[in-house]
Amino acid sequence: MGSVLIVEDNKDMQFLLSHILNGQGISTIIAGNAYAAMQEIEKSIPDLVLLDIRLPGMDGLEALKRIKQKYKDIQTIMITAYSSIANRAEALELGANDYITKPFNNDELIFKIREGLKKSSVRDIS
Repeated sequence: MGSVLIVEDNKDMQFLLSHILNGQGISTIIAGNAYAAMQEIEKSIPDLVLLDIRLPGMDGLEALKRIKQKYKDIQTIMITAYSSIANRAEALELGANDYITKPFNNDELIFKIREGLKKSSVRDIS
């Protein structure tokens, strides 16, 4: 179905997100910070990046900017417990495809990720 790179520093949230997506037949790769995420993307470009905004070191918005500079077509969904209109606007302006706030509804998360994966597969075909 596709691969999702989960960029999240909280181990419990990593497990939860991975468990939810794996249960839907979606393969996951975990990165605990933005630097590890960049290394994972260099190794193998995922179909979608699920990117936390608050990360140690480089934050998610800076990581998004760097990802989009090099891989402009990669599908990205921002996820955060610290939602603000300014963060949402900046993320979308930087090229995020969607934005999810924690706590999230599992069905909404799955729906948004499936939509992103569909867009990714259309991109790969064209």
